[in-house]
Amino acid sequence: MGRQPAIPEAVQARIADTRFVLDQLTALNAGAPGAARRPLPAGLAGTLDLNRIGIFGHSLGGATAADVMAADRWILAGIDLDGSIIVKDLPIPGDQAALLQVKRLARAVATKIGDRPFMIMTHDRHGPHDDPTLQEFLAGLTGWQRCLTMTDSGHYTYTDDEEFLSQLADARVIPPHLASQVVIPAIGTIDPARAIITERAYIAAFFDQHLRNRPRSLLNGPSPLHPTIQFIAS
Repeated sequence: MGRQPAIPEAVQARIADTRFVLDQLTALNAGAPGAARRPLPAGLAGTLDLNRIGIFGHSLGGATAADVMAADRWILAGIDLDGSIIVKDLPIPGDQAALLQVKRLARAVATKIGDRPFMIMTHDRHGPHDDPTLQEFLAGLTGWQRCLTMTDSGHYTYTDDEEFLSQLADARVIPPHLASQVVIPAIGTIDPARAIITERAYIAAFFDQHLRNRPRSLLNGPSPLHPTIQFIAS
């Protein structure tokens, strides 16, 4: 069995993948042939607005979103869905040298992003209070920022698992006696439909405001429409 790539290597591969996609979109928008060197359909060239690009991702993808923005000024806005900024084992209590290292790395990412808007959404009980990379990253940003958490959610609430695991549990494919071991640790106890509606609302509001110049009051503070969202940093 081959060696599994280290997390820093995986992040760098994702950054390279993102840049490749952007380069290909640029070429297509300029009228270059598409897949299999076929000409683009008439009228497609020039239809993309590549001056308003955002990025978001979950977990390691959230770290990638921050790193891509740090590496490329082309990306104007980003969202991290429940990922540490420096994705590696956080230092054990008392290891001050390791703690300072991850803080410096997180601050360096924030410094490169600068004043571009960035939002973090975390699962219940995760945030700057227990993740030094998030704390340092938010402190280093100089532009618009928010850090939100979703009550009763789990790390995988921000993925398709929110829908799939809940359906499997409801259908008893996952037996009830295993739900506490499989489902709840992954997606928490939040109502799946509410979680999905809430995620869509805040992600859409963020990109509407920062890429489409359409201010969204949803981002200004708690909303009775989405009572599971708490603002923990802004």
